[in-house]
Amino acid sequence: PDLWVPTFQASFAAVVCIHAIVFVVLGFIEFPRVKAEDVAGPQRPLLQIVTQPTYMVAAAGGMIAFGVMSFVMAASPLAIVMCGLDKTEAPITIFVHVMGMFLPAFFTGHLIQRFGVFTVMSVGGAILIAGVIVALAGTTEWHFRISLGLNGLGWNFLFVGATTLLTTTYRPAERGKAQAFNDFMVFGTTASASLMASIVLEVKGWAMLNYVALVLVLVALLVIGIYRLR
Repeated sequence: PDLWVPTFQASFAAVVCIHAIVFVVLGFIEFPRVKAEDVAGPQRPLLQIVTQPTYMVAAAGGMIAFGVMSFVMAASPLAIVMCGLDKTEAPITIFVHVMGMFLPAFFTGHLIQRFGVFTVMSVGGAILIAGVIVALAGTTEWHFRISLGLNGLGWNFLFVGATTLLTTTYRPAERGKAQAFNDFMVFGTTASASLMASIVLEVKGWAMLNYVALVLVLVALLVIGIYRLR
């Protein structure tokens, strides 16, 4: 992190280089063309699609999953330093977090097929809550590592489940606008959560930030529970 001055300048330069490499690689990929039958057929108004109970549950699950994940993750490096730990702990914690986010993707789809999408989403919410509990239990390096690892795993289960559920709410011809609206809501929430994370951490502290995350996850579980009861 101290390779260049100001601090972290080298990290941002590396991010630019990585994105440049990604753009080059994408230039050599041939994506399949959209078939005429996939965009033909009657389409319902967007409002009618997004006000379906199933769509709202899926969108809420995705928004809260990504929002809570971003909210906690964005603040964690700052919290690590604020809690007196060495700043070299931040990349270790984020590495554990990222592994929790993406390694389970190899078997999350199989779990959804076997146990059902709502069960996987509920388990994801429970894991997110477990991450909050660990974060509130202490501020050692292992508290941060375990809590952020659980945060990543919970995000994977809740978000993959939500996006799987979303695909059941629209016809093939409607998928463009249905997915676009969902992505707008999810990533708009993510951006807002990232911006708010440092403010909440600075004004209220690490514990309050996790209490806010806890409330949001409980809202997601409540929405899923009410839908399943219906």
